[in-house]
Amino acid sequence: ESVTIPAIDEKQPLTEPVAGRVRERFSQELVPLAYKGLERMLLPDGSGFCDRARRGADGKLDLIGRSQRYSAMSLIGVALQERLGRQSSFSTDKVYDCLVDWVDRDAYQGDAGLVLWALSLQEDPRAERVLARIVDREEQLTDKRTPRNSASLGWLLTGLSVAIIEGIGGDSARTTADSVCRLLLRNRNPATGLCSLAGAGRRKNIFNQRFNTRLGSFASQVYPTIGLSYYALATGNSEPLDLAEQSADALVRLQGREGQWWWIYDTRAGEPVMRYPVYSIHQDAMGPMALLAVSLATEGKKDYTNAVWKSLEWLNQHPECRDERLVDPEAGVVWRAIQRDKPTRTGAFGLGAAEIRRLHVSAWTGLVDRRPFATGYVCEECRPYHLGWILVAAAMFESCHKGEL
Repeated sequence: ESVTIPAIDEKQPLTEPVAGRVRERFSQELVPLAYKGLERMLLPDGSGFCDRARRGADGKLDLIGRSQRYSAMSLIGVALQERLGRQSSFSTDKVYDCLVDWVDRDAYQGDAGLVLWALSLQEDPRAERVLARIVDREEQLTDKRTPRNSASLGWLLTGLSVAIIEGIGGDSARTTADSVCRLLLRNRNPATGLCSLAGAGRRKNIFNQRFNTRLGSFASQVYPTIGLSYYALATGNSEPLDLAEQSADALVRLQGREGQWWWIYDTRAGEPVMRYPVYSIHQDAMGPMALLAVSLATEGKKDYTNAVWKSLEWLNQHPECRDERLVDPEAGVVWRAIQRDKPTRTGAFGLGAAEIRRLHVSAWTGLVDRRPFATGYVCEECRPYHLGWILVAAAMFESCHKGEL
């Protein structure tokens, strides 16, 4: 049975209060699952988390590689949950040690921002050391030869802002955050509120430049929205919060009828050009994180609870593969995505070769993909940052609704 994708304005908003159901979904299902999965994805020596986990032949998870970036993201979630009084059953001390060493060696600025974010939440004195490395390397951001990735700038701005909120770094943190915010806003289309994949930089390849400056992924929207919201909280500046609200409102306007967050957007037209894959992390973590960050920064004046609930519900009510299960509590995973192409045939952006060509055509022509979704595939892998971001989203929700349920 094919699934026809509705026009972006064809959806009925929920009217019934749903905050209690959102809390139950997080606290009773997703948070316990995330802790179970993270414990299983911690490498045997306890120094970090794997890059990805796949379903093994024996039903256990096969761990593949190591990711410092995903380790930092996972620790952010664990740290926020610890602030709510929930302790993990595994030690993260060695992970923090390895991440600090990574920043000292060669971590990119955006990744260093993630480490700073985690250390600041832990009130770890090494946050000052990581911040100093970020400040010392600020010229990496201002080099016009380097395209500036929107998602990475969002990580860095959030890390700096959390450090400021926690009283770390003083004037140097504020000055660097101001600079990062200005760079990030260059990637944002003020007419649509959407951010491109990256800034222009000085690129020799005009095709790549058009691709990166006209198109933006869902991640290109989420992380800048979070960064601008926390920057507003840290500085008291209302302008970045207004921009974050505009971006959040744009995403909600574009949300699918069944709660889907679409994958690739035309930042000038303000609409999705490539809807699939739908990534489960967008549904139970990243989408809610962006919306809840704005709610936190506005002290609840912006309430996106209905959109968050629809986002979560897609995990169980996805029309693309109705009989396929994405949430596996026993394994401690949420499988990665529902996509058009077989997972074994996908490459960049989770797309097959034909879909990649279609995406490049969209960058030049603005072609919008409204094809019916006839046959989908579940990508049966899970990455630890997905579970870490679930913990972040759940903690943000509790902060937004403390004492209200």
